[in-house]
Amino acid sequence: MTEHSHEELLARISSEYYLENRSKVDIGATYEISRFQVARLLTEAFEKGIVEIKVHFPSRVSAADIRRIESALGIGEVIVAETTGDVIQARGILAKAAAVEISRQAPAGGTIGISWSRTLDVASRLVRELPRCDIVQLAGALPTEGESNPLELIQRLGHVSGGLSWPLWAPLVVEDPTTAAGLRRQPEIAEALAKADSLDLAVVAIGAWKPATSTVWDRADAQVRQAAKCARARRAPAGPGCCGRRRRH
Repeated sequence: MTEHSHEELLARISSEYYLENRSKVDIGATYEISRFQVARLLTEAFEKGIVEIKVHFPSRVSAADIRRIESALGIGEVIVAETTGDVIQARGILAKAAAVEISRQAPAGGTIGISWSRTLDVASRLVRELPRCDIVQLAGALPTEGESNPLELIQRLGHVSGGLSWPLWAPLVVEDPTTAAGLRRQPEIAEALAKADSLDLAVVAIGAWKPATSTVWDRADAQVRQAAKCARARRAPAGPGCCGRRRRH
């Protein structure tokens, strides 16, 4: 028996057992093997990836819970993605949900602005279809070891949408206001910022704000860190010391 025909046998037996609900004894009689051999073949099919088993736990968040969240935050629609596993697995689940929403809400002939995060970077790789629209980069680049960057992200989405892309040719954080002001005067950057003032859809990541979890934490000074922490605690806009799109890139 060739490897190809053996794998076909594994697929047939697995299909009959899992999809047609036939017993191991019945399957064994059909193929003239014992039920123990059937069990071993089912195990082999699973190990080879011919059979994949998914377990869907019931949602812990009810529709009433979601409505309460929407009301408390003043948001028209909340989508809950229940995560499991480690950080990488959880990020993948969130990215998949984000990719679905980006495709669903993308405005035909409009403009999408998107920031950068590790989750949105993964989401951009999962978006397979968009109507023709323009893509604007909302956050400057912040190189992180082993990660992608905002330029690659909008290039991916721009390729899918077939529209124009507006990159923000600047770092996310610079050391002083004078440098930031000089960058904002550059024609390419000024055009991207102007385009970002008239979006039809903004895709913005809100991440953790603490060491080892935020990609921005180590690049922000102590004053900005504290201002952001205070703003988060108050659930209100931060004071003049906080970093905004018009103050820093």
